[in-house]
This record gives sequence, C-alpha cells and structure tokens, in this order.
Amino acid sequence: MKNLFIGKPLHWLTIAAALGIMYWLGAGQFHRVNYAGFLGIVFGIAVVCIAVVLVTYRRGDRITRDALEDETSD
Repeated sequence: MKNLFIGKPLHWLTIAAALGIMYWLGAGQFHRVNYAGFLGIVFGIAVVCIAVVLVTYRRGDRITRDALEDETSD
C-alpha cells in the first residue's frame, strides 16, 4: 500500500476531512444560502490543507513516484 498511497497518513486524513466538510456543505446547499460564507470556508480549508503539508514536510521525504530530475537548459 505504501507504493500506492505515497505521502504521510496525516496528509491523506487532511484530504479526507476536507472532502467530508465539502460534502457536508454541498449537501446542506450552503453555497446557495450563503455564497460569501461558503467561499470563505473553502478558502480556509485550502489554507489549512496547504499549511498541514508545509508544516509536516521534511527535506528528503518522497513526494512523487519517480525521481525528479534537474532540468538543464541547453
């Protein structure tokens, strides 16, 4: 499973929580009742998700399946 789900379990839980909140907001049609509030919540979720990844990332962690190659301009 580690080859399939690259990344820390906390990152996957953060994504699952964000999707759950987004589903709850959509099911309650919050985007129709209070659009400005909905956009604020979506923006907040995005900021929290990015912050979690940036705070928990350590140099040398594997983030892609393939090794990243340095591009040199010819």
